[in-house]
Amino acid sequence: MAAAQDRTSGPAIEIAPELRASATAETPLNIRVNLDNLPRQSMVVIRGLPSQMTLNGARSFGPDVWAVAVANVEQLVLAPAKGLSGQTDITVALISLEGVTLAETKSRLIVGGVAAPPSGTAAAPAPRPDRSVALTAGPLGTAPPNAARGSAVTPSRLTPADEDQARKMMQKGDESMASGKVTSARLFYQSAADLGWAPAALAMGGTYDSNELARSQVVGGVQSDNAQARKWYEKALELGSPQAAQRLRRLSER
Repeated sequence: MAAAQDRTSGPAIEIAPELRASATAETPLNIRVNLDNLPRQSMVVIRGLPSQMTLNGARSFGPDVWAVAVANVEQLVLAPAKGLSGQTDITVALISLEGVTLAETKSRLIVGGVAAPPSGTAAAPAPRPDRSVALTAGPLGTAPPNAARGSAVTPSRLTPADEDQARKMMQKGDESMASGKVTSARLFYQSAADLGWAPAALAMGGTYDSNELARSQVVGGVQSDNAQARKWYEKALELGSPQAAQRLRRLSER
């Protein structure tokens, strides 16, 4: 296993230096995290997966960015890589709630050309249901707090606990955005938006909006995606954001 740092010195993350993705069965990532002095609500972020691949058990934040709560990291499996071939380097990072990278390591992912298991070995388990849905509402790694309320909920209908949580996630997102860390900001904004917080959905749209990104000090070569911006602005409109309609009109004029 490739380790980001000495396990005795604090938070660390490990993954095999080489992974072979199967075309017929799920491939466990087998990520291990050292919990010594690990800040609460830390996340594992995986970057660099081919856009055609799905990481079951994690939540997608873009074509090649996936995130999961540390408590659920051992459940991560790649969906069968049918029809894919090649190799790429993936980055696995341990990130605090504040967006600070605590540890990071890499692995070479080899897709396609995977030999069948030797005769006499146990068959690969049947693919498990996609668990990513369980992480699409509420803070990472928690069940949706109000799954029945749907997308038409406005911020005024949030419970006090949900609103408090959403505000905290929104603040963390704003702090990350102010530092130019767009990917980290998206993690926080989506958690707040999934609770039904309209300002967070609006802010999430802004992280994809080319006009809004031009106003920010962006680092890391983040690309705009106006289709994603439109999707989040429409969600913000449904949640009651008065600014969302103006943002949508501006997108339509381009």
